[in-house]
Amino acid sequence: MYQPSATYRSAPFSSIADANITPAGQDNVPVIIETSHQRSVAFGLSPTATPDFTPAGKSDLSLLIEQNRLLHTHALPAMETLYQQIVNTHNMVILTDANGVIVHSLGDDDFLEKANRVALQPGVAWSEQSRGTNAIGTAITEKVPTLVHADQHYLAANHFLTCSAAPITDHRGNVIGVLDVSSDQRSFHKHTMALVRMSALMIENQLFSATFEDAITVHFHARPEFVGTLMEGIASFTPGGRFLSANKNGLVPAGPVICRTAITHFQLPVRLARLRPVRSLPHGSPRFAEPVHAQRRARVWPCAAASG
Repeated sequence: MYQPSATYRSAPFSSIADANITPAGQDNVPVIIETSHQRSVAFGLSPTATPDFTPAGKSDLSLLIEQNRLLHTHALPAMETLYQQIVNTHNMVILTDANGVIVHSLGDDDFLEKANRVALQPGVAWSEQSRGTNAIGTAITEKVPTLVHADQHYLAANHFLTCSAAPITDHRGNVIGVLDVSSDQRSFHKHTMALVRMSALMIENQLFSATFEDAITVHFHARPEFVGTLMEGIASFTPGGRFLSANKNGLVPAGPVICRTAITHFQLPVRLARLRPVRSLPHGSPRFAEPVHAQRRARVWPCAAASG
């Protein structure tokens, strides 16, 4: 059920393939890694320490899953799809809650034994406070997709890993979980992060739709073929026309203009006071959108862009 949201502050998903973390073995260690190592020292962690690998008990794990039921439900299909893209490549796919505790994981049998040795299994916490610099914990702290490769990990016990993680945020921009792909560092592939980011965005869009399932929802994009894809903008409104929230792609600079045009075209009773102003687009530029309400979907309609 939808609820009025606070202002959603989140960076737009501008480039799926973009990753700001470089693998180890290079001189230009990313600032994000250096900063994380400094935090790890401040937490009192020793790089040579053997961390506690004890997972949560069955009852605690069941409670953890129940507390994250919405995330768990909508993440599992995306995790299965992601895993099929990397199957038989010595990888595993991991979902955590907002505190970095693993909720669900799946992976190749030949990697699971190694993974279990460092507790990449449900019920184990991978926050920076407990594991030092690692993709999951650092992604939660920094709120950005994070790659931690080999000896970029703070704990020596994790140096054999390469991990690509993307935070999963709700409609308010709060981190509610992390999607991660971990593997042996010798299996590093530069495209893994892109797959993780796409899958995280898929989960976020599913969560957005579930949260606002009873709202009037406008799906829009500057190009008609992108409506209905991960790249579409989504904005939700009450039946009375009050703006509720928008997904990440709905908050890119041109998003409010395109959405306003779509609303005018469909004659929806929407007040746009909370949509931030943007630069004018060329008069008459084609924009496309479709309204969705109570699971009824209309066809894609062309409409003219607003001039201001």
